Amino acid sequence: MPERILTPPPDKSISHRALILSAIASEPCCIRNPNKGLDVMATIDCLRAMGSEISSEDQQLRVEPKSFIPPSRPLNCANSGTTMRLLLGLLSGTGIRAVLDGDESLRKRPMDGISEALCSAGAVILLSRGKYPPVEVVSGITKDITWAAKSPSAQVKSGLLLAGLAGGRNLIFTEPVRTRDHTERLLRWLGEDITIGEQIRLRPTRPIPGFDLTVPGDPSSAAFLVAFRLMRKGPPLIIKGLCLNPTRMGLYEALVKMGARLSWEVHSEGPEPVGDLLVEHSETLSGAEIGPDEAASAIDELTLLGVLASITDGIITVRGAEGLRSKESDRIALLVKNLRAQGAEAEEFPDGFRVKGPFRFRGGRFETQGDHRLAMGFAVACSAFGVDFQLDHPSAPEISYPGFYEDIRRLV
Repeated sequence: MPERILTPPPDKSISHRALILSAIASEPCCIRNPNKGLDVMATIDCLRAMGSEISSEDQQLRVEPKSFIPPSRPLNCANSGTTMRLLLGLLSGTGIRAVLDGDESLRKRPMDGISEALCSAGAVILLSRGKYPPVEVVSGITKDITWAAKSPSAQVKSGLLLAGLAGGRNLIFTEPVRTRDHTERLLRWLGEDITIGEQIRLRPTRPIPGFDLTVPGDPSSAAFLVAFRLMRKGPPLIIKGLCLNPTRMGLYEALVKMGARLSWEVHSEGPEPVGDLLVEHSETLSGAEIGPDEAASAIDELTLLGVLASITDGIITVRGAEGLRSKESDRIALLVKNLRAQGAEAEEFPDGFRVKGPFRFRGGRFETQGDHRLAMGFAVACSAFGVDFQLDHPSAPEISYPGFYEDIRRLV
């Protein structure tokens, strides 16, 4: 059977970080193949409101760094927690006073993890209702940053790195579990004095140079294509130009252990490992237990693992993932609620969930509260099982995966 080839959308995490670093570079920068989802657009809009000149042509963004100016209005981070947390770090480093706000969903997501760390280095930050947006940066950091995170968060880590970089302050950061390291890789690639190990240490000694970066494919988005092929018979699927960063491969490694016919190969390095992934239909997967160490490298895909329980001969258990409750929605509660409506045996824990397979998706209406990961997971499952479905927010995939429905139609 001939193989089918798809290219996933560009990586959202890398696009955010590349944009912010280009805005504080000493020379113009070019970002090729950026993600064009609504989250990344929010970062672009916020940087423009602070004075950055960002132009788009073909499949690239050109960024002309300018001295930041206090924005004349609240910075609208829309639905993007990444935008808000990274900009909180950037603003605290530069000392620019600003208010950051977002949509109704973002206003329910806690920002005390990043603000507490920044305030420990002298920043003054005001939060609403104790820990939620809108958030006001009153003044920036005044000393070096030393912080041990209580829970894993790549966004908090990246925000602190940006604060230290923009403020010329040293950073020593300790995380309980290794999280995605795109910011560290970019800084090392750009020549910054950064040590990556049990502790992350940054000593800003030079301005960020101008750079030309091509963003690879997003493994979190590609996971939905992989899930479709595992669930539904069809030709082998090759996903080209994928970011194969080890801190993003947790779901794929778990699937291999569960018996999925899945493999990948790195073709190029720097700053990220990039290559191709091959997936073939797998009749049945075995159960799995995902703990805190594995959860950190698959945090955006864990609910998809719950969906894949439908073709699992056994039980999928996820623990140590309490962060799922404060994403675009309470993903744990909504996953379990929707799976039960499909006839699955599922239960939730404070920090995870348990789903018993196999079961069939029946279709119907799904409640996602606009959460793009949940929307795509349920859409993939129903498309794979060939049943009709309705999403309460059908446009949610546009947040991270423009063209999602077109790609699924190609596979069907």
